[in-house]
Amino acid sequence: MDSRRLQILSDMGIEAWCLRRAAPLSRRSPPAPAVPAVPAVPKAPAPARARSPSARRGASVPPAPRPAAPTARAQDPADAEPFTLIAFCAAGEGGGALLATGGLTGRGQAALAADIVRCLSRNWSAAVRRIEFNWPLPGVTGAAGPALSAFLDKQVNDFSVIRALATQSAAARLPALGLGVAAIPDLDQLDSPEAKRALWRQLQAP
Repeated sequence: MDSRRLQILSDMGIEAWCLRRAAPLSRRSPPAPAVPAVPAVPKAPAPARARSPSARRGASVPPAPRPAAPTARAQDPADAEPFTLIAFCAAGEGGGALLATGGLTGRGQAALAADIVRCLSRNWSAAVRRIEFNWPLPGVTGAAGPALSAFLDKQVNDFSVIRALATQSAAARLPALGLGVAAIPDLDQLDSPEAKRALWRQLQAP
């Protein structure tokens, strides 16, 4: 029905009915073919950049190695332990005498040592001096030999020593004195009259 007729019917109070046409179907585009998904290729992890220990947060830098301490020079065990050497000296008209002994361990050994020196110097009224060498010496390092040699050389020169004796324990420490040194028993072995008699005969021999 055209629009004019519809207007006339509307003016007469008549409502016109008409069938509605179905709306034309919209052409739909066929669905696009599905594209297979390409699996993602995992990326290789980037190589870690080397960092110095000092650049790492919280990492402590190891201390530099200290230089090795110089090795101490080996010392003769005989020089490492303290010891005492006593020189009994006496001057005489024909030359002085010297007796080197270790530390005194008994009563009367000093008097016996003085008598030995007087007998050796052929002067029973000679004044005998007792001079001690105690190792180690303050402020002196190294071996004891050079210091002991200087000590004995001084006594030899001061008393013009031409005859010298040393007890067996002291003879092991004596350096060369430039004169013959005879060995006698240690003073603690000369307590008996027989030992002293044998020593007197040895001292009086030319």
